Amino acid sequence: MRPFIGRSVRVLVVSAHFPPNFVSGGTLVPYRSAIELARRGHELAVFAGWIGPSPHAGSAFEEAIVAQELGGRAVPVRWFTTNDAIDWGSRLNYDNTAAAAEFAGMLQTFSPDVVHFHSMQGLGAGLLREAARAGVPFVVTAHDFWWWCGRQFLCDRDYHPCCPVVVAGACDCAVDRAWLDERTPATTSALRLAAQVLAVSESSAAVLRANGIPPEQLTVVHNPVVEAGGSAGVGGSAGVGSSAGASARPSTDGGNGVRFVFAGGPDPMKGLPVLRTALRSLVGEHGWSADLYGVAEPSTPRGAEGFPPNVRVHPPFSPDELAAVLSAADVLVVPSVMQETYSILTREALAMGLPVVTTTCLGPEEVVTDGVNGLIVPQDDPEALAAAMRELVRDPALLAQLRRAARDVELTTVSSHCDHLESIYAGICTPDDPGGERHAPRDHRAATPARPATGRRVERVLFVVGIDGAPLRYRAHLPREALALLGVHADVRHYRHPDVTVLGQEADVVVVYRVPATHQVARFIAEAHERGTPVVFDVDDLIFDPALEREIPALKILTGAERALWIQGVHRYRTTMELCDAFVGSTALLCEHASEVTGMPAFEFPNGAGIVMSRLADEAVRRPRLPGRIRVGYLSGTDTHDRDWATIEEVVVATLEAVPGAELWLVGKLTPGDAVRRLGDRVSLIGFQPWTTLPGLLRTLDVNLAPLEPGSRFNDAKSAIKWLEAGLSATPTIASPTRPFRHVIEHGANGMLAEGDDEWRDALSALLARDTLRRTLGQRARRDALLQLGPWTQGRRYLEILQSVEPRTRRASGWEDVLLDEPFEPIGLEPYGEAATDRPEPPVVPVRAHLGAWAHLGALARRGAGSLRHRGVRATCGLVLERLGRRLEGRLGRRLERLGRRLG
Repeated sequence: MRPFIGRSVRVLVVSAHFPPNFVSGGTLVPYRSAIELARRGHELAVFAGWIGPSPHAGSAFEEAIVAQELGGRAVPVRWFTTNDAIDWGSRLNYDNTAAAAEFAGMLQTFSPDVVHFHSMQGLGAGLLREAARAGVPFVVTAHDFWWWCGRQFLCDRDYHPCCPVVVAGACDCAVDRAWLDERTPATTSALRLAAQVLAVSESSAAVLRANGIPPEQLTVVHNPVVEAGGSAGVGGSAGVGSSAGASARPSTDGGNGVRFVFAGGPDPMKGLPVLRTALRSLVGEHGWSADLYGVAEPSTPRGAEGFPPNVRVHPPFSPDELAAVLSAADVLVVPSVMQETYSILTREALAMGLPVVTTTCLGPEEVVTDGVNGLIVPQDDPEALAAAMRELVRDPALLAQLRRAARDVELTTVSSHCDHLESIYAGICTPDDPGGERHAPRDHRAATPARPATGRRVERVLFVVGIDGAPLRYRAHLPREALALLGVHADVRHYRHPDVTVLGQEADVVVVYRVPATHQVARFIAEAHERGTPVVFDVDDLIFDPALEREIPALKILTGAERALWIQGVHRYRTTMELCDAFVGSTALLCEHASEVTGMPAFEFPNGAGIVMSRLADEAVRRPRLPGRIRVGYLSGTDTHDRDWATIEEVVVATLEAVPGAELWLVGKLTPGDAVRRLGDRVSLIGFQPWTTLPGLLRTLDVNLAPLEPGSRFNDAKSAIKWLEAGLSATPTIASPTRPFRHVIEHGANGMLAEGDDEWRDALSALLARDTLRRTLGQRARRDALLQLGPWTQGRRYLEILQSVEPRTRRASGWEDVLLDEPFEPIGLEPYGEAATDRPEPPVVPVRAHLGAWAHLGALARRGAGSLRHRGVRATCGLVLERLGRRLEGRLGRRLERLGRRLG
């Protein structure tokens, strides 16, 4: 027996299901750990849900589990019948007051030192509040995502994967969105009372963090795995969740062909419909068979349920039959459309030398490496699954290669798992009190979203902005909505709006984003400093250093007065920046340069995924892509990206010329070169689009291109927003390898990086040739964008920045201030949120054209119309003459250029 802080501890284990009433991979974890902890001398008791006919009268009854490892000693179990609460749509599923009352009684009679909660569906979140009310410290192992997803596994009612960040998704869950919005606070407020939340894998921990669990509350404790044939009270995992084991029927293929095995049972979440479709498409392919466990009752004949004749269906197998089942197979198939937090069976199969074909369902991906010890295919994609299985049937050498690497998997033993649990229990129990003194009761009613405990208190933030459009959304509206998840109120106002003076007095921190210096702004910042309120300057482009004038793309196309005005703007931005206390930028290079030229502290806050855009993308992802040609697209938000597109135009066109089934979509403000004419009617021109249509447009594309002209610090400092936006719509991106793109793109996993013609050609050719690769990269890009840059993650990141900023004494930089006088007036900003998404948007209609002169004229007409609106007739005429003069040679050209400058 191992020592535990010098004494044994009374541990109360709580689980929605528990053997022998219900056996599955998820229920075996609390069972095995309870038996091992009891073997080590700790006093264990169990409170568990019971499903099915009760062997006793009443809703609760007691039994004891006698395990061989305990030498005849018993672990008492208090069962509570949950037949009426097991339905996901029932309020009792998450708010079971009867179960909570029964549990409160057990807290009094057993008097535990620590409670360890596992799955809680049917028992409800109220049990956590009872433990908190009693002052008993507790931990929660999140075996699934029930705390946010009413269906537990991030899979909708049509059995398609849901958004992994629930607040950013559009799923109606088990009932509807209003029901989910009412349910979530009830479950998550209880979860926040836990001393620790235990994730069973790194990938599930990423999902928990992205849904609001603070990193400091989260610990990864891997599920224990018993190798098939081993002993841990109960053998390996069961073939499917069941209330009784059945005799296994291993394959008797005699070694002819590839033998696939599936043990997910009939639940569509485990992917049986996907697998059925994939198996049907393999009809006519020789040299394979499949055994499906948990799919049928013992009396079901072979070939039933619409499967091909070489597919055998079996009832569930018991845990001690696992070795026989796996030894009779060559490949395990895990076609889950749900999100697997761990997948014990995947690890058990690998340990026995079986390669695994799995979907991109999180847990299995931690141990399955595509092309090394298995194959990974997109979720909810029968065609891709069939292609992977077909590849193994046709390529024995590949199967042998995967099999050789399969056993190289690290497993967590029951013993090491319990070592970790003991250390966690020691950290939350009172070590100085041998009697197990209770913690003070925690007030669950006052629970609020957790915030970092360091730095200044931030409850109100004011964003003062100087620009509209996409920059405003990413640098003000998105942080505002993310901070709201943490209970922080934020306002957004134009820098000339009179409200800023009043709101500034209430703010704990002021953020000025792309605000040019005015006398009014300077006075506003000075007054904030007098109150002790820190002011942060935020920007997402390298537009605050006039020394970089030659590297700014906009200045390469502007002339005369227009150019001078732009440069004056750079000086005014810098003036405002010098008045502030800290800098926040969208990329590391921006922050490094800001610190270098000003000496002020700088913090990186990358552009992230907002709630509104993510929900629009989630709705788009639920729709199938349009049929037809493979669509390759480039989107340009401003007319400064012509040079970026020009760097890849020739290689993209040449690559597409060799693929007749592909076409090019050019979207937004772009003047393409002559090369695109060679594609004829395989080119679509689409005008600048409202941002609310972008998710649907990007979903229509099969490949997104994100080139940047090399050799420019301005471009190197730009964010990876093109990967982010396309990723939210599950569209893969090929991008230039700038530092921000390298930070988010894992080449060949969630996107591609390309530098130079050869790499662009190879990357685009690979995506054009393999639709499965496009779908896999797209799915992973979506998941990574949401998990790494989702609203909860961004909110915590931004709040930590704001809490660390302090007012500073402005250094004598020698900077010559440039300020204008711009009186306050109520200038509005473009709508965001419901006001933006409720507006009807025009459909995206591609216009096919033979490019050339007409395309150039069209682009010039669009620019001309914009110039007339913003500059007027005289200045626009001057600009046209000036640019025409620069294109002409000789005296006429010089005269036109001079005339244009005078008019401008």
